[in-house]
Amino acid sequence: MTMKRHGNYLQELKSRSQKKREMNALQDLGERLVDLPQAKLESLGLDSVIVQAAVMARKLRGAKNDSYRRQLQYIGRLMREIDTAPLQEHFAATDADQEGEIQVFKRLERWRDALLEGDESVLDEIRQAFPQADIPGLRETANKAISEKELNRPAKSARQIFRYLRSLENEAQDEQA
Repeated sequence: MTMKRHGNYLQELKSRSQKKREMNALQDLGERLVDLPQAKLESLGLDSVIVQAAVMARKLRGAKNDSYRRQLQYIGRLMREIDTAPLQEHFAATDADQEGEIQVFKRLERWRDALLEGDESVLDEIRQAFPQADIPGLRETANKAISEKELNRPAKSARQIFRYLRSLENEAQDEQA
């Protein structure tokens, strides 16, 4: 990026590639707006023209022609005129929340799978994370799940373990809030 003197002011000169990257980023941001539910879209405090354009893009999404792509370009053009920093912060916070939920889900799955493999050392981790956990009941359910697996029966107990761990996690999150 180079600077050019224009009167008493320095003006940034952007390359064509840089301008295209910025426009694509605005279109991507606009596409995320299109994916939002109507109520959430309206609660962001955006200009009504952008909201209407996002609603229209949602209607055009399944079209076989280029109308959806052109509508996203239009949204990108509209977004050049507003400050997109609050939108980017909103989506960054949303992404962080989702990433945290994914990590929790994976941890619960890992604990359940370890219990199904007969690894009782995971019970100590569960006890540390959730002191109120019913460890003997969890051990009994894990043994039922192992025998169900050996007899090729439906994994009812395995699902029960996961639901129990999920309820413990939800209780812990409620206490923190």
